[in-house]
Amino acid sequence: MENLRRRDHITEANVAGFIDKYFYSKIKHLKTINIITRVTDKEQQYKGIDLVVKNNEDYEFKIDEKVATNYTTKLNKFAFELDSFQSDRLVPGWLVTDNETDYYLLGWVEVVKDLMKDKYRLKTNEIISEEDILSLELIFVAKESIKEYLKKEGYDLEALIEMAKDIRDGEVLLEKKMYLYKDEYDKNDTDFHFTKSGSKVEVPVMINIRKDKLIELGNKRLFIVDKNGIRTKRL
Repeated sequence: MENLRRRDHITEANVAGFIDKYFYSKIKHLKTINIITRVTDKEQQYKGIDLVVKNNEDYEFKIDEKVATNYTTKLNKFAFELDSFQSDRLVPGWLVTDNETDYYLLGWVEVVKDLMKDKYRLKTNEIISEEDILSLELIFVAKESIKEYLKKEGYDLEALIEMAKDIRDGEVLLEKKMYLYKDEYDKNDTDFHFTKSGSKVEVPVMINIRKDKLIELGNKRLFIVDKNGIRTKRL
């Protein structure tokens, strides 16, 4: 399990390097952006801040980078953590924590074939280097936009925390011991479902939101980034 943690930590750092080199270095030249600063202070990172951006009006917003480094860009959703075990202690997940995040940069990664387990999954025992990355799909979405969307669907923060507790305590029946509302999601009756992961050491409970819904919430814009530049897909 410690090897998996090490793999995730190194891979995340390499993905961040790719984003810095091929995404932020390009968008910082936009007229509306003044300064982009990557945060290295651990205390600030624990507050949900990986990046601080200032625009030309000197407005500052804080970004938390979340890239699905175990899955390819074929995955049509993103998992938001509701709770997990950290050092054998159950703690609230980053979606429901009262941190300082203004925006999430959500990402999916496409890598060389040797690192792929199948169409959707990557080999979790292999470190991804910057050279292994073929492209990234990235979405900026405000944390408040996600919270407001889920609230309209009947899940404010209190309801999300309560649902995570019910799932963990076995108060709700899970499909395949993992999923809640997955059938409805697969039938496109809803754009989210809940998951309890048994494959991660942290055993997180998560809410998975469909990628197209996240693009809609993120100003209807998906960035596709590779070493040749940035393309934009709009809904």
